Amino acid sequence: MLLFYGYIVLLILLPTGSVFGVNVKLLAFLPLLFGALNRMAREDYPLNSMSWNLFVLCAFFAWAFLYLFQPINEPALAFSQFKDVVTTLAGCWIIRLFATSDREKFIRVCIFAMAFAGFLKVFIFGYAFMAGIPVSAIVEGISKQFGVVLMSLDMGDFGGRISFVSDTLLPICIFALLCLRNRLGITAFQATVALVFLLVSDLYTFARFTWGYTAVAIALAFVVSQKDRMHKWYIAACVAVVAYLSQAIFATIAFRFSLDLMTSSDDLRVWQIKALKEFFWDAPFFGHGLGSHPNLIRSDITPYSYEVQILAVVGQVGLIGSALFLVILFNYYRKSFNFSENKRYQLAVLILIVCFIANGFFNPSLLSSASAVNFGLLFMLASLNPRISIPGSGLRVDIVTVRECEEAQLTPVG
Repeated sequence: MLLFYGYIVLLILLPTGSVFGVNVKLLAFLPLLFGALNRMAREDYPLNSMSWNLFVLCAFFAWAFLYLFQPINEPALAFSQFKDVVTTLAGCWIIRLFATSDREKFIRVCIFAMAFAGFLKVFIFGYAFMAGIPVSAIVEGISKQFGVVLMSLDMGDFGGRISFVSDTLLPICIFALLCLRNRLGITAFQATVALVFLLVSDLYTFARFTWGYTAVAIALAFVVSQKDRMHKWYIAACVAVVAYLSQAIFATIAFRFSLDLMTSSDDLRVWQIKALKEFFWDAPFFGHGLGSHPNLIRSDITPYSYEVQILAVVGQVGLIGSALFLVILFNYYRKSFNFSENKRYQLAVLILIVCFIANGFFNPSLLSSASAVNFGLLFMLASLNPRISIPGSGLRVDIVTVRECEEAQLTPVG
């Protein structure tokens, strides 16, 4: 389990797999995969599930092979995107296999790892201010070190944009912290510190969709969560922080919604949508294969990756492959939801899933090893019942730990 949680932390904190030329994510993933396969063999994994996993693997390998038949192809791109798909699906499966026995611990690890990522952003801001260098210069140095292009933007005295690969986890972690603090066994002090770093990190993503996604997550958390004395403290603390840092916060928001910045990013997506529509209609049913792309290239490192990722993937695997993705998604979550209990909570998690998938219309965030943490965390939240019942009494109360439940001789619901 130590290797599993170490791998999860690596996925959250590292912008890419390579550190000093060594792919540490792969080094952690391979033994974890073998351990998962060994556990599957020892626990007599259902044959139909094994057959389904093998079918999915072969299907997407076929789409990678399809690209090799295109008039102009680069085999490395086909297998690069195939790797993205496989690591995403395998990551989701591994999280479901290892984290189901202790959902609370997995959720806590994700929250605190994301809070630490927020601390790193604050540290970078502080270092840039003290050293008198632009934030973008530091981000560029990190990008070169890890062989990846991180988004950055300078705002002078107000800092700048630092975008981590795992930033899409921020709204989900904020929801979990606000909604399930007692159930997760997180103290008031830990929750306050973590929430501050999560919100600061969220603000400086400079991503409009992430801001909206976070607003939805916060609203849902307050609507469906149980009474928590910390909620009043959260509101008071946020009001105080906003009042103290109002100039920086409002300048950041105004800068992000400035006409020039919005036009430049939106125009890029409009160009991509036009090219990707033509790309799709050239092969609507089976697509062009994994790794394929239209003439408009967004990234020299991964030419098949676009901000409008969903439309790009539909063009690569066609309607047939897109339908397979939907079946995989349904099959993954079908056992985690139980709408007979806690309907509002379950509906809130379902809305978060829809929001995360919708992000694929604006950012390439759905197919990567890091995105598996998003899918896995949402699975654990959906399958976690935040309440227990007292048999025969009709009463429902919150629970902090399983041990307290046993000591109180209470029966978990679901």
